[in-house]
Amino acid sequence: MYRAEHLQYDRFLPILARHLGEKGVVVDVGANVGDTLAAMVGENRWLSYVCVEPDELFFSYLKRNLARLERSNGLLNVVLIKALVGDGEKVASLSGRDGTKAAVVGGKGGIRSRPLDTILSEGEYPLVKLIKSDVDGFDYEVIRSAMQILSCSAPILFFECQYFDREQRDSYESLIFDLMRLGYTRWVVFDNFGGVVLETSDVVVLRSLLGYVWAQNVGGSSRTIHYFDLLACAPKDDLAVSAALSDYQSEVQ
Repeated sequence: MYRAEHLQYDRFLPILARHLGEKGVVVDVGANVGDTLAAMVGENRWLSYVCVEPDELFFSYLKRNLARLERSNGLLNVVLIKALVGDGEKVASLSGRDGTKAAVVGGKGGIRSRPLDTILSEGEYPLVKLIKSDVDGFDYEVIRSAMQILSCSAPILFFECQYFDREQRDSYESLIFDLMRLGYTRWVVFDNFGGVVLETSDVVVLRSLLGYVWAQNVGGSSRTIHYFDLLACAPKDDLAVSAALSDYQSEVQ
């Protein structure tokens, strides 16, 4: 339904997976029912995938859809983990409807979040190539919980930058500064429909874009888009990202 209305919606990550080679791990936080997994497997079935999803209903569909994928593609290297990713200090419940749910801190019947570093340390994942996060407003916390992985492997990051209050907006801004200090110097900004807005290595530009959406959130400007998706990478992944962007522009735009 979304793709029929928005041609570029959720189309970039599978193309990126195509250019990640045959060895390495893709971590999908907020895997939902496995739609992104299915698209990435369609482009690169040789990678290993770790899919993390906390919601009971979505996780049940994720398991069923993985079984369907394996029936049509053969045995895949996919690990499913039911967990809420975060700093390990918060207890949250999940609230939402239709195809998405968001964490509500301190909600009734909540579960404690776990750092991504901790979750991945419990398995053998030697080379993380990509971390994707889509958890509706708390993606900055997901990325911060993987600082050990980021320091060791500097995987490509693709995360949703959606914020509903000033604290969340400031947390994303702080994360961007910290990632740049870690060596994430190339940034690609997508709007929430999948369109490429710009590429930059300038933190001032990224701050301006955060302010642009914030003005719409507080009613100071007419709504054009709802949030950004941000890709960040270190120089070692420039070639893979450039190749993926080139394919994306020729195949989708």
